[in-house]
Amino acid sequence: MATHIDHHRRDLPTRRPPQPQSPQGQRALVPPELVPVGSPDKRPTIHHAPPRPAWHRWLVAGLLAIGLLAATAVLWLDDARSGLCLRPPAGAYPPPVPIPGQPSGRQGPTVLALAGDAMLGRGVDKRFSNNPAFDPWKELAPALRDVDLFAMNLECVITDSTDRWPHKAYNFRLKPDNVARALDGLPLPQDAARFASFANNHALDYGRPGLADTLAQLAARGWATAGTGATASEAQRPALITTDTGVRIGVLAIGDHCSCRSTCAWMAGEDRSGAWYANLSGGQWQHLLEAVSNLDTEVDLVLVSLHAGPNYTHRGAPRWLRRLAAALVASGADVVFAHSAHHVLPVEVIDGRHVFYGLGDLVHDYPRRPEYDNDLGFVAKITIAADGTQTLEPVPYRIRQKAVHPLQAKDPDHAEVLRRAQWPGR
Repeated sequence: MATHIDHHRRDLPTRRPPQPQSPQGQRALVPPELVPVGSPDKRPTIHHAPPRPAWHRWLVAGLLAIGLLAATAVLWLDDARSGLCLRPPAGAYPPPVPIPGQPSGRQGPTVLALAGDAMLGRGVDKRFSNNPAFDPWKELAPALRDVDLFAMNLECVITDSTDRWPHKAYNFRLKPDNVARALDGLPLPQDAARFASFANNHALDYGRPGLADTLAQLAARGWATAGTGATASEAQRPALITTDTGVRIGVLAIGDHCSCRSTCAWMAGEDRSGAWYANLSGGQWQHLLEAVSNLDTEVDLVLVSLHAGPNYTHRGAPRWLRRLAAALVASGADVVFAHSAHHVLPVEVIDGRHVFYGLGDLVHDYPRRPEYDNDLGFVAKITIAADGTQTLEPVPYRIRQKAVHPLQAKDPDHAEVLRRAQWPGR
């Protein structure tokens, strides 16, 4: 007897078990492990992911915009801080100017006294104005009585102008009425030479007129300077100093930042005044090294002043700065001194020549930062014999009430300065 199968009956088992329904009436996805054992088909129903909501697309777009802004900020900071100038002015790197003369074949020792940033503006300038008896230098007299050359970084301009460079956090100015006591008051021997490095991030705090006023004030008081000038050739020209004993000293000065939003705007050019800047952290050294090498053939001693490196750092001098110092020594520099950190950093001796990455500020009105001891510093007093042998005598001091106070050996801060300098004689 034939069996009749009614294909229209609904109580017979189906090939696929019924699928659960979602709250919206759509069939939900059933993972394979939940399909009943023995089911003819264990494969789940595949559903495409629902489209992402509009807020998700806006979030992605916002994150991309933030990344683009961050990249732009990095480039801006690199320009303003590390000296990167994408479009330097015409003539920013002229060929080296021949140096007249030749080494003297010096006899006898030469004594140098090197100091860090001298910020004579703002509160220090105000104290000069308010107190006719104020003398920030008088206690240094015993340490400087036998110096042939005193060198420092001038961290302000000297001008009556009140036209500040815009968009700068700090604009430092010493009034000309106070310049005699601020500069002439240093207790140096009458025949000692004076040098002020000016390739720093305050040279144009009051624009190019302020720079011109400063250079005129320094020249009128017998201070040699380097690092700035009416043209790029002048800014990169070394200061040539002949000591009372006939020793010829050449000093070059360069900076790596202006803190002025655009380093290009402060760079000296073919027909405009400014400072000598280079992207030193990025390896832009060749022009400087050539200048050192040329100068070494014409003078007895070569000094290189660098306003470079980070401010307030616990890591010491960065690797690129140490490599640059070694390259400068190899090119002929006898002493390298950097002065941007605002506190004491370790001293290094390379092939018998001293390198200073941070001497501490010479004078300022900044708030004290105990973690860096930025109220401590030292004058590096170096005696260089006729055969080139160098001997360092550090003169530790404390800045108190905007004046320099040398420290006695029994003072704990005296040992702290030497510790920070990692001076083996401490």
